[in-house]
Amino acid sequence: MRAKKFLSLLMSLAMILTALPLAGFTAFAEDGTHTSGDFEYVVLKDGTAEITKYNGNAEILDIPSKLNGYTVTSIGKQAFANCDFTSITIPDSVTSIGELSFFDCESLTGITIGNSVTSIGVRAFENCNSLTSVTIPDSVTSIGESAFQYCDSLTSITIGNGVTSIGDLAFENCHSITSITIPDSVTSIGDDTFEFCESLTSVAIGNGVISIGDWAFYGCEGLTSIAIPDSVTNIGVWAFGECSNLTEIRVNANNKNYTSQDGVLFNKDKTELIQYPIGNERKTYDIPNSVTSIGGGAFQDCENLTDIYILNRECLIYNGYYTIPDKTTIHGYAGSAAEEYAKEYDKKFVAIDGEPVTPDPDKQNAIGDIDGNANITITDAKWILQNTVKSRNLTEAQAKAADLNKDGKVTIVDAKWVLQIVVGLRDAQTLKPIKK
Repeated sequence: MRAKKFLSLLMSLAMILTALPLAGFTAFAEDGTHTSGDFEYVVLKDGTAEITKYNGNAEILDIPSKLNGYTVTSIGKQAFANCDFTSITIPDSVTSIGELSFFDCESLTGITIGNSVTSIGVRAFENCNSLTSVTIPDSVTSIGESAFQYCDSLTSITIGNGVTSIGDLAFENCHSITSITIPDSVTSIGDDTFEFCESLTSVAIGNGVISIGDWAFYGCEGLTSIAIPDSVTNIGVWAFGECSNLTEIRVNANNKNYTSQDGVLFNKDKTELIQYPIGNERKTYDIPNSVTSIGGGAFQDCENLTDIYILNRECLIYNGYYTIPDKTTIHGYAGSAAEEYAKEYDKKFVAIDGEPVTPDPDKQNAIGDIDGNANITITDAKWILQNTVKSRNLTEAQAKAADLNKDGKVTIVDAKWVLQIVVGLRDAQTLKPIKK
């Protein structure tokens, strides 16, 4: 009798299961994976769902906010990798976009990221090379390493005001980006973040940025100028290297760690020359006497420079062969560190006439002292003449020192006055002729 009742119950259960609609059916795998329609997911410890795989072939996909009653809060590693959809919407329920989650989705042209997402994982959208624009909502606090790397068609990026860090290589090789605004919320720009973004012509760095990583804007050939805010305390190695059209690097006057002069980047006290802008068209450049070291690669690929003058005998040149181009002639004092560098790396070197002096900042670039060595010599007249025939470009301070007759111009007359001072026919202080 009991056996008959048990058999009857089994048959009734089978009939009930057969009658259930397939859409509401959830499969449970041994590894804890659940299936709902085209989605596979796992239930997290907090009772929410993480999508782990998509098995469909939709061209336009709206990710559901719930799967079988579980709220979708996370998109797992490689969940949508290599998918063929063209557009995807991530719901507001999602807080985390995982590693490689949309990797290599080459047909993807547009994404809508929900307003609850707080993190975009490592390589999340890497190689989505049809993606044209991205708006990162204010809820996002971190953009992971290589998150949008190799998105070749990406022309527009809006970074939300909640982002605090942009990971290494995040937008590296995004060749079509033309402009970027980094909000004040961002404190760090990672290594190689915008490397080889050749079309990038405009960058606005927010006032909260503390660190700019190594090679951060390396190879951004479209950049002509860059402004460093006062918040920055660290600029990495070759952050602006290979920016072939960069003519100036500007630093906010209130920055306590860096400064710029004539578009050249220095540390605050101008004892280290960090980066000369590659695209500057000056033919000659006079390194300030205060500089005691020239950073690695500081003049690398500065093909416009034919001559640099190093008037500080002790100024060291770091990082070897490539720091100064082969075609650039180094002018310095005999026996100086500059000459030693030139000999070691077989660079052109021309000795400067006269003995070097200890620089006096209070006397540098005084009237008539164009080379800033605290003396008025025939070299000062020579530099004025070179400026008049456009074989030398004087800095603002040098031009002011060279305008002896105060007519607002640097001319051959000023060179004549310098020569008169040298031979004792004009007083160096009053600039009046000396009657003999």
